[in-house]
Amino acid sequence: MMNYKFNRQKPLDRYIVDFYCKPLNLVIEIDGSYHLETQQRIKDEQRQKILEKMGLNFLRFSEQQVRKDMDVVVKTIEDYIAGRALISLILTPIVGMSKLPLCKRESGHSDYQYFVRGIRSTRTRC
Repeated sequence: MMNYKFNRQKPLDRYIVDFYCKPLNLVIEIDGSYHLETQQRIKDEQRQKILEKMGLNFLRFSEQQVRKDMDVVVKTIEDYIAGRALISLILTPIVGMSKLPLCKRESGHSDYQYFVRGIRSTRTRC
């Protein structure tokens, strides 16, 4: 997506996240209905706080959003990436930061196909 590669089912610390893009420090989680249960919400919040302390950013979508509003989900992710790139460009001359590095997409697949295929293969976990 937008020249960034997202790894599926990526182990980070003692957790496995649905999608991860290292150059963006971005985790994307697709939450099934069991994530609405009180105990699971508490676990998700604790897990996210631990991973955020590692400098990771999160985007969360419900499984229903992904199934019914994929265009909105993709647009949200693209807006996030564009915002990060803009911040990087603005800060570059100020603090000497370089542009965000780009990931290469998996050969033979469009970014959209890779993302959708990854979502379809996401397993339900407790």
